[in-house]
Amino acid sequence: AHDDEQAIEYFVLAGDVALAAYAGREAEGYYRRALELGPPPSAEADLLANLGEALGRQNRFREAMDIWRDGLARYQVLENGDAVSRLYARSAWAAIRTGDSAEGLALCLQGLGQADLALDGPGLALLLHETAEVHRDQALRTEGEPYARRALEMAERLGDVEVQAQSLTTWGIFAPSSEESLAVTTRAVDLAEKHGLLLASERAHRYLAFRLRGQGDRDAAHGHLLRSAELAGQTGLTGGQISALANLAISLVQAGDFGGAEEALSQMRLLLGDLSEPTRATTLVLMAEINYLGHRGEWAACTQQAREVRASMRERGTERELARAAIWLGWGILEPHRLGDAVPTGEWQEAEEALAEATQIYDRSLSPTTAIASRLQWSTLCILQGRLADARRLLAEANEKASVLHSLGWTRGHLQWLEALVATAEGDWVGAMDWFDAACKTLEDVGAHWWWARVLLDWAEAHATRGQPGDRPRATELLREAQEAFEDMGVPRYAAIARERLQELAG
Repeated sequence: AHDDEQAIEYFVLAGDVALAAYAGREAEGYYRRALELGPPPSAEADLLANLGEALGRQNRFREAMDIWRDGLARYQVLENGDAVSRLYARSAWAAIRTGDSAEGLALCLQGLGQADLALDGPGLALLLHETAEVHRDQALRTEGEPYARRALEMAERLGDVEVQAQSLTTWGIFAPSSEESLAVTTRAVDLAEKHGLLLASERAHRYLAFRLRGQGDRDAAHGHLLRSAELAGQTGLTGGQISALANLAISLVQAGDFGGAEEALSQMRLLLGDLSEPTRATTLVLMAEINYLGHRGEWAACTQQAREVRASMRERGTERELARAAIWLGWGILEPHRLGDAVPTGEWQEAEEALAEATQIYDRSLSPTTAIASRLQWSTLCILQGRLADARRLLAEANEKASVLHSLGWTRGHLQWLEALVATAEGDWVGAMDWFDAACKTLEDVGAHWWWARVLLDWAEAHATRGQPGDRPRATELLREAQEAFEDMGVPRYAAIARERLQELAG
């Protein structure tokens, strides 16, 4: 009836209903129709903000950022500071999902530079939480912690449930103890689920899974990752599904469930086809594949893919993923040598440089578990080169970082394994056997079945090398256990290594 004012009103209402139902494509259509009718400035700014949300929920992040840029300009003219903060936060969120965390950090800092930090507002609280998250992504934990704390405090004062749930999850990343981290992330899940906040729930479940896996509760962690993937699918955020499935695949591999991991990897590859901007999601899939290849004993493929991801992450300035790829590069080079192969010329230096870089990055992130992981690999390299003083130093540093953790789980088992390897290299046979036994018990307790079987190989080798009465039968027993475990897991390369060593003992 050519009543544009009412038409705009009802297009907006229809768009809002569609957006609330996570029907991004339908919401986009309604908002665009409203914009075509020339709404007044304040309504136009709100429409642009919501249109960006509709695009973002379709995984069209660059398009969303372009729309939000226009929305920012409108809100700045209107002097709506809190709305400006919100759009900077959303733009940073989108930038991170394209794989450009450096751009995300720049957007957050630009937004904070324009904000009145003395005034509470849900948009500012969201921007503070996003700033903390992107600092963590850039391995800048010290700088990010104050933002995380303030985001949570502000969200709680405001009583904004969605921002509060997101901020609780963010604070869980920066909390000073594993106990507090677990508690606040559990609160985030409960709050988001209670209020039906799918986006906040998806993220909270994913981070709660990290906390639980770190404590060795692998089954509970898997349940939360599956719930996260389910929620992400309901919202249409394919990247969230891939993130949950990538972490699930990595955890299943460590548990020895290669069939489950292969299924998760297959789902992830299919989901990649739905994305017009798959940069970050592609990295997650590649890292999950690297983890899978390494545990399968396909070391050359693992190493080459880690090299490529590391180079790509360096180009994009994404240090956290760069460090993860560097650790796997070191692993892929060293693992075959630990099992009897020679290291090609030049790869010793490549491995050490990669592990040193990962250690430097993780030390800046102040994350004890990751800083420990890089030292474990680096110390192993030193043992292989006969640099036992360096190996002991790195082990001592790893143990010092572990002292702040209340529940080490997987990390404790790896520290015990490294203690056994150093003791073996030093000729401390009694200490080595005790450490091997402790490592196997710990890894078995936390459900790290693959790693338990892998330690059995080194434990058997130590018995075979010592050569005292009873050592040969014990080495045989351990190798048979390892062979059977790897065969049950469907890991032929490692099963063959155990079988070959058994044949050498029998000969």
